[in-house]
Amino acid sequence: MVAKTLQPAVEVGGDCGVPGDKSISHRAVILGALSETPARVHNFLAAEDCLATVEAFRAMGIRIERQNNDLQIQGKGLEGLKLPRRPLTAATPGPPPVF
Repeated sequence: MVAKTLQPAVEVGGDCGVPGDKSISHRAVILGALSETPARVHNFLAAEDCLATVEAFRAMGIRIERQNNDLQIQGKGLEGLKLPRRPLTAATPGPPPVF
């Protein structure tokens, strides 16, 4: 085995990606829908329940475009949501939880 001595770095740089998060993805959609200006969400976690949140806000009149893991949300402010034409569901298919 050969030993090698490393000198301290003067500077470190680069980019670091972080995986999407369910809680943050839900909140980002909600806050974006309630904002009065367009919102961009990067690294949205496209899990079934997060996508159900997107569909619920679309049903209430919010325009949300998705491209891969990014969302563009056209918020309508606190009073801008419309009554949906059908019942909203945020449930994901599968067996009920066991307690």
